[in-house]
Amino acid sequence: MYKIFTDSCANLPNEIIDKYCIEIISMTYMVNGEEFVAYKKGDKNDLKPFYEKMRTKASASTACINEESFYSAFKNALMEKNDVLYIGFSSALSATYNNAQKAVDRLKVEFPDRNIIAIDSLAASMGQGLIVLHAAELKEEGKSIQDVAKWLEDNKLNMAHWFTVDDLYYLFKGGRVGRLSYLVGTIAKIKPILHVDDNGKLVPVSRVMGRKKSLTTLVDNICETIYNPESQTIFISHADCEDEANLVAEKIKEKMQVKNIVIGYIDPVIGTHSGPGTMAVYALCSHR
Repeated sequence: MYKIFTDSCANLPNEIIDKYCIEIISMTYMVNGEEFVAYKKGDKNDLKPFYEKMRTKASASTACINEESFYSAFKNALMEKNDVLYIGFSSALSATYNNAQKAVDRLKVEFPDRNIIAIDSLAASMGQGLIVLHAAELKEEGKSIQDVAKWLEDNKLNMAHWFTVDDLYYLFKGGRVGRLSYLVGTIAKIKPILHVDDNGKLVPVSRVMGRKKSLTTLVDNICETIYNPESQTIFISHADCEDEANLVAEKIKEKMQVKNIVIGYIDPVIGTHSGPGTMAVYALCSHR
């Protein structure tokens, strides 16, 4: 008896959350001074208004989940005779995982005979979500909490994230590109190709000219590094550019046979820092 927890940055579709009874602890974000909750159970959020505001360069910020929120959620599960497995947003990108670990340490004192495990996914968005999905599938197969935790530690650095952004402004705003690179790149229509490295950080890999080339590069990169594609589910996340996400999915299917492709929105917490038009693909690969 154990529950799998993650945070809303996993960007999992409601269908997967409901199917596997995954517990989501939500982050919050601010737009023009108004606070919002990134995830509410059962809600199907329309994210187009958020991204429309972002396209006008609205003021937006995010906040990590505090220790007490984790403590309360985990303790409720423990009181219901469930052990706890939490899979968190990369510690290199947020203090969220560290706050979860503090809650776990407290609860281990109160419940010394129980399994309470926190895993740093070193992943983001639907890359984190795909790791959670694999954990949920293993649980459904009857794997113990210890077996699932071991699989996560053994395989999380094989979860590849390939992504690009459409507007360098958001990377510039977050300090990930300099002012000169932002100005020159915008004028020249240069698009960065980035990934999440083994330390869980966002790292630029290359630059290409134009949006079309950036999307085909994502397809090429995932197809070159994926292993056993016919047995895998690939995740594609997008920041309000669903037509292009569908195009990326079709290009992947043209190049290789895959078990399934799931397309979903990038939530406002991630979208605040990457901006409208962000596109990403995720799969278990030979390396990140």
